[in-house]
Amino acid sequence: MPDRVSARTVKPKKIPPSIPPRLALSIKELCQSLGISRSQIYKLIAAGALQTRKVGRRTIIAVSEAHRFIDALPGHDSCTPSKWCRANKDE
Repeated sequence: MPDRVSARTVKPKKIPPSIPPRLALSIKELCQSLGISRSQIYKLIAAGALQTRKVGRRTIIAVSEAHRFIDALPGHDSCTPSKWCRANKDE
């Protein structure tokens, strides 16, 4: 019996449309991104350290606001004297 050659054509895979970058994060997403608790996020909001927006009942934080907050945090070089800073100062 002769070998059969498949007449099936291979369809190209559909490429999903590109997803635009996120513009805002929920409180839960920001907690996960920063690795801090919800209560700490709400304390930062109450202190004015984080600006929020409301969409209906949902509170969101612009990604640019999250970056601004992170950039405003003191860096390693400006940490207050502590065991960790003293231990790593000579490095």
